[in-house]
Amino acid sequence: MSANGGESTASIEMEKSKVTESTVAIKVTSQDGKETFFRIRRESQMKKLLIAYCQKFFLNYQATRFFYEGDYFNHNKTPNELLKDA
Repeated sequence: MSANGGESTASIEMEKSKVTESTVAIKVTSQDGKETFFRIRRESQMKKLLIAYCQKFFLNYQATRFFYEGDYFNHNKTPNELLKDA
């Protein structure tokens, strides 16, 4: 459950201008429009970032839906894999 007791959703967006050889900047936008920025290694699983996001905002990871480019995605994928799939 989220802090307010219901399910939460958030959108993931890669900041293409901030992609380096080893890292990528990722913007997470909550359902109420709040933007949070993270920098993550390109080989790290997205799950690591998503859990950190949930902890920061006191959300239950299991009750929070994340999507990338309008679709739900496998949280075990890396930013490299998501960029290839796009």
